[in-house]
Amino acid sequence: MIRLFSSEDSRSGVAVAAGLGVFLTLVWFGLCFWYIGQNYGWQSVTAGLPHELAIVVVAICGPPGVLWLILLFFARARTVHAETEELLRHFEAMTYPPEDAEWKVARIADSLKEQADILANATDEMIQKMEDMRGSFRHQSQELTGASVRAASQAEQLRESLEAQSENLTAANERVMELVSQASEIVDRQVSVLDEAADRARATASSIAEGVGGAVGTFDQVAAGAMSSARAASEHIGQELKRSID
Repeated sequence: MIRLFSSEDSRSGVAVAAGLGVFLTLVWFGLCFWYIGQNYGWQSVTAGLPHELAIVVVAICGPPGVLWLILLFFARARTVHAETEELLRHFEAMTYPPEDAEWKVARIADSLKEQADILANATDEMIQKMEDMRGSFRHQSQELTGASVRAASQAEQLRESLEAQSENLTAANERVMELVSQASEIVDRQVSVLDEAADRARATASSIAEGVGGAVGTFDQVAAGAMSSARAASEHIGQELKRSID
């Protein structure tokens, strides 16, 4: 903000105008007092009516008031002229700066240009780094997506494999249970056969006991025959079990 000051000539002119106004005012008042004292007397003036006194006061103070208005007008015009000239000088200095100011402006412009170039380079580097980071993130996201797809596919294959193995185990379990049931039935039948053989052996032993009067050798032969029959029955049971398991 430009601060305006009046010049030395303006201040001296205002001082002269003020001194002239004071001198003329004193002279006017002196003439008025002398004229009233010589022609009318102060007693007759003070004995006048209020409007007469007002007329006297206006007649005495009116001309100095007009004088001061004229002096103030000219003083203000001189001050405004001085301030206008000061403003024009400042405006001319701003419009047409001196050579050193032009050098300073050029230096500041070069500095600002360098800073702008540095900022532009930093911005380009930042943009390039952001692009690189974006490409890296995109590549990593694609790899993660592919890995998740592969993991999902492997999990699906593993689930199908486990389901197949579970079905195979279930079928094998059912087959084993069926074989166990068949073996149990066969064992039951063989036990029945063994019971029948034992009964026949007991019957044979009873018949032998009834014919105890026979020779001891005959008894041994009968016992050997019973043992042979039992051994044959056990072998037959073993073969049946083997065929059922196969």
